[in-house]
Amino acid sequence: MNTSRHASWGLIGLGLVLAGSALAAPPTAPAATPAPSAAVAAAQAPFGAGYEDWKWPASTHEWTAAIQPGVGFINASTGFTLQGALAKKILHQGFAPDINNQVFIELQMGPYTSGGASAILFSTHLRWDFMLNADWTFYALGGLGGNKASDGLGGKFQLLPRFGAGAVLDIERQTHAPIGLRGELSRELISVGVQFRI
Repeated sequence: MNTSRHASWGLIGLGLVLAGSALAAPPTAPAATPAPSAAVAAAQAPFGAGYEDWKWPASTHEWTAAIQPGVGFINASTGFTLQGALAKKILHQGFAPDINNQVFIELQMGPYTSGGASAILFSTHLRWDFMLNADWTFYALGGLGGNKASDGLGGKFQLLPRFGAGAVLDIERQTHAPIGLRGELSRELISVGVQFRI
């Protein structure tokens, strides 16, 4: 009987000692969360973080192709035209060293119609692209443009200096395709179409 009591009191005492030790022990610090990898951090960062306007990394594509319906002008005549354009990059970094600018040589051509008369509009020019950010690129163009008109428009072949400007709104994030909306303005043409990066 006494032996049983002594054993019970011994177990109770041992339990109190263990409980006191647990209460006195310092709390365990939570495990540190590992830092995300560079790839994960880049994916989680806001789109475009770290880049100033006009100083984005240069695009890597070498070609662009465009389809541009619009309004064309031949002398005093105004008509509908559908222009196709193909451009090859010739300068990865253009003439302005501190900003993202690239130079393409571009061929543009397409049919023109007005009041039953027709013509072919064409242009060969340099296109100077300036990338503002991931969405907008603005450009200037300069070269030679002209037309070959039917008899209804005088039946002449014309070749003239051509200058213009335009902009491309990139919609790749929305369409998951390398495509943008392109608008262009010059003396010969006002057009809005699509441009593809190749």
